[in-house]
Amino acid sequence: MLTTALLCAWPVIGCSEDSFSIKVSKPPKERPDLGDDVLSQGPVKLPSGVAFNLTSNSSNENGKCHAQAKADPDGKASAKVTAEEGGAGSAEFQMGYTFDQTAKQPLGAVIELTVDLDEGIELGSGDIGSTAKVTVMFLVKDSNGSTLRSESLLADSSASGARRWSARTTTAIDAVFVPDLGYYVLVAARVEATGAAGRKASADLAMKSCEMTIRWKKESPVARGETATKPATATR
Repeated sequence: MLTTALLCAWPVIGCSEDSFSIKVSKPPKERPDLGDDVLSQGPVKLPSGVAFNLTSNSSNENGKCHAQAKADPDGKASAKVTAEEGGAGSAEFQMGYTFDQTAKQPLGAVIELTVDLDEGIELGSGDIGSTAKVTVMFLVKDSNGSTLRSESLLADSSASGARRWSARTTTAIDAVFVPDLGYYVLVAARVEATGAAGRKASADLAMKSCEMTIRWKKESPVARGETATKPATATR
């Protein structure tokens, strides 16, 4: 794995999928089939060759709070929450690619990802009661709901104080896709904020660009001695 960050220190302070609920679902008719001819077709490049076909956003507000999020197929997304006077909220977005594996054998792949992120956390002067948090993850999930790979790209909170920075990160992970399952390769992000009484807090995240490449391996993962376990119940 190669990870690079520019313009600032990369503030990863621990993160797991449990940080927020990451659920993705698209019906089979909205997932393109990738079969035995996938190797001859070459890498899947997003969004330059194929647009991201998994883009979703959601937000939640309680009390005096404003939360919003958006995600576009061209790889741009954002989320922002501002809360005050006891209000609280969250905003999430997901950006990725989903497909059905219809080949006769498991397919190995290297998934390369590059994202440009802007993040900001703001608190009132001397505020010790408000909180803000930003989380970004890179995941591979299947249509049974199982998480096959999970990597923290960013975990930051108001525990480190107010801040604003920009960074680029590049990473690559290996994955094995078994037949007769749907798959989701995605970036998932969430921002949260809670404002104490008489105080205000905000968190925002902008994904200025997201580039993903799925490079298929020429040799079967089973032939190389790798384990490719098919779940007991395969739902497509």
